[in-house]
Amino acid sequence: MGRVYPVAQAIQACSRKQDRRGIDQLRQFIVNAMVIQSLIARSSGLTGLLAEVRYGVSTQPHPGLNGLPVVVIQSQIPTFLPPEPLIAAATELSGIAAFVELIDLDAVREMPDPFKQRILELIPGGFVQS
Repeated sequence: MGRVYPVAQAIQACSRKQDRRGIDQLRQFIVNAMVIQSLIARSSGLTGLLAEVRYGVSTQPHPGLNGLPVVVIQSQIPTFLPPEPLIAAATELSGIAAFVELIDLDAVREMPDPFKQRILELIPGGFVQS
C-alpha cells in the first residue's frame, strides 16, 4: 500500500496540471475515497459501531475536489485551539511546527452517555450504587 494522500494535496492536485506521479496519486486518492464511501454506504453496522465509540460519520461533497463525495469521520469529543501566543510558545519549545487541538474537559464531563443511561434504565427500581 502506498503513502496516504491527504485531502489538502488532492485539492492542490485537482487545481493544477500534474506530472505523471501526481496524476497517479490523485487517481489513487479518488479510488480510495470511492471505496470508503461505498463501504460506509453498504455497511450500516460499521456506521453504528463507529457511533457507539462516539464517532460521527457523514458523506459530504467537497468543493475543492469538484464535488467528489468525501467520507468524514469525526470525533464527538469537543476540542479547541488555545490562543495564538500559547501555540507559538509550545511549538517553539517542542521544535515541531505543528500543534494538536486540546480536549475541552468541561464539555467531556457533560457529554451524555447513552450506554450508561440504557443500563440504568434496565436496573429494577432505579437502584444506583456509587
